[in-house]
Amino acid sequence: MVFRVAGPVAVAPAFVAGYYGAFHYDYTTALTANVTNTATTLNVTSTTGFSNTGSVIIQSEIIQYTGITATSFTGCTRGSYGSNQATHATGKPVGSAQGSTANVATLLLMNTTDYSSGVTLTASSEMLFAYAGIYNVQFSAQLFNSGNAPDNFTIWLKKNGTDIAATGSIATTPEVHGGIPGAGIVAANFYVDVLVNDKILFYWSSDSSYSVLATYPSDGLPVHPTSPAFVATATQVA
Repeated sequence: MVFRVAGPVAVAPAFVAGYYGAFHYDYTTALTANVTNTATTLNVTSTTGFSNTGSVIIQSEIIQYTGITATSFTGCTRGSYGSNQATHATGKPVGSAQGSTANVATLLLMNTTDYSSGVTLTASSEMLFAYAGIYNVQFSAQLFNSGNAPDNFTIWLKKNGTDIAATGSIATTPEVHGGIPGAGIVAANFYVDVLVNDKILFYWSSDSSYSVLATYPSDGLPVHPTSPAFVATATQVA
């Protein structure tokens, strides 16, 4: 039996998988007890994944801490980075945050691997490349400004500790308005040529000490998924 096909037959091109990595900075927990506006300990469901020292965001307040237990943040400094001290009720979500001193180059942290094949996340927040090639490196950062003036926020890339030319990305975060801290997103992508075992890092700085990267937990209103403080990906393109 003979089968005939009228016209040319389209053949799908072969799919060749490249190497990739997708990472973000986003840990959240929740309060297990009410918090006064002067309390120096925050009791939470769990501190798993949070760094031993750092910052968290609860509603519109940024709080720095110097220690953790399995279920608490200790040594808290209230109303950090220009935010206002406030009371917070049991059950309120607690998000991770990153702050710094004004005009100081600061390593941007990542703590979660979403996908990984040939690109891995090191303990020191570096993208480690197991295979050479040209990669499309992308990022987006969720900004939070508790100051009374707009603030410029810059993110750039380093390779093996050296700045990568022409990768500076600047965004202006609006000031507090109607009692609500300003928010914004800075995002960019770059083609980067890497060799085996090269490491890509992200650095940031702001013009004031009031801007931070903050994870906005989903708090019912407005209804939306959690907004991570930072997301970064690398995809091999050649």
